[in-house]
Amino acid sequence: MISSDYSILNIVLIVIQQLLDDSWFDGFFRIIGSLFYLMKMRAPGCSYFNNPLKLGKISCYLPFTRIIEGMCFRVVRYRMIISHKHKFIFIKTRKTAGSSIQIYLSKHCGEKDILTPIDRPEQPYRPRNYRGLYNPIPEFLERRRSPSKLFVTFCRFFILRRYQSHIKARELRKRLPRDVWEGYYKFTVERNPWDKVLSHYHFVRQRYGKYNKDISFDEYLEVAELPYNYTKYTDLNGEIIVDRVLRYENLTDELCEIFGSLGVPFNGSLGTVEKSHYRKDRRHYREVYTPGQKAKVEKLFQPEIELLGYEF
Repeated sequence: MISSDYSILNIVLIVIQQLLDDSWFDGFFRIIGSLFYLMKMRAPGCSYFNNPLKLGKISCYLPFTRIIEGMCFRVVRYRMIISHKHKFIFIKTRKTAGSSIQIYLSKHCGEKDILTPIDRPEQPYRPRNYRGLYNPIPEFLERRRSPSKLFVTFCRFFILRRYQSHIKARELRKRLPRDVWEGYYKFTVERNPWDKVLSHYHFVRQRYGKYNKDISFDEYLEVAELPYNYTKYTDLNGEIIVDRVLRYENLTDELCEIFGSLGVPFNGSLGTVEKSHYRKDRRHYREVYTPGQKAKVEKLFQPEIELLGYEF
């Protein structure tokens, strides 16, 4: 429990920040999630009180990372694009240059296209048209055995979050008109699991405070939320339901082909690559893995490896 000297001021500043930054829908749930984490924080000596929040002339130390990673922020952290202008659906996956692709595509989308929010984008980005009512019953039934997933589904419905960001293709299929789902070109990106996991390791230990920056790769493999992607583009039977899964290893050439067919201008570069600066060690992943680590990732990512034929 944090001391009362900090808790009251923190709560007031969080409320103000949410009202300034977002709509009251998202702000309401982010505040609730933030309060849960604030109540779990320890006194001012806690390492999360190291970054000041400044509102005008007011400065206060807040547990920023834990607040952002709060329970209710998880409701809104996913990414995707539905472009009616170019008639495509982009399903965003983790650690596959998805944020860079989404930001690039946003510059060529129309005002009526659907762009979901991005978690702390490093380049200008404007989400739009992602709210709306939908039938949540199929998802309630699918997730009925998991109280936490049921709660997240309820929150998404309550704040009219019809299209969240890392939404699964099978969920999106239920929320879109049939002619849109069947008529638009659906694509996503996947990456060699061993390379993807190593990239994710460098990313999360520097970006998110819930992981110690000095965490070893072995420890990470034991405790981290790993970047599984295959459920994003498959149905419940494990069958791919998008038109194409682009390979990260050949991304530029494949984007040239896809964007050319969709009428999206592309000169071979997405511009600044989001989040690439977190990985300082640029050795090839084969030089980093031990036999034990290689085997562990192979076991954990077996569905993706078998589905797309990846090899170490």
